[in-house]
Amino acid sequence: YRKRQAIVDGRMATLGVACAETLARKARELDERIDRDHEEWKRKSISEFWTRFEAEQGAVKDLAVTNKTIGATWRATQGAPERALSMEQSALWKQQDSEFQASSQAKAERARR
Repeated sequence: YRKRQAIVDGRMATLGVACAETLARKARELDERIDRDHEEWKRKSISEFWTRFEAEQGAVKDLAVTNKTIGATWRATQGAPERALSMEQSALWKQQDSEFQASSQAKAERARR
């Protein structure tokens, strides 16, 4: 019995070693794949973050430029029609004042005579 068991043990011992080596190799490959995938995920996450950040900063800059342009246009045109009407009204009032002054002076001179 011991002779046969020794033969069986001798043959089976190599199977255990082969299985252990295969399992160890598969475990190493799995660990390496997990590490590679994690590094790839980190790299991709960082890249996506900076892409989003740059896009947001570009949008902020575009908005600032748009706001400045709109503000400058608004300031340039703010009250232009009102100022023109006001200047016309002022000229009309000055003309009426001068006419009234002239008529008042004419009345005063007639009253003096």
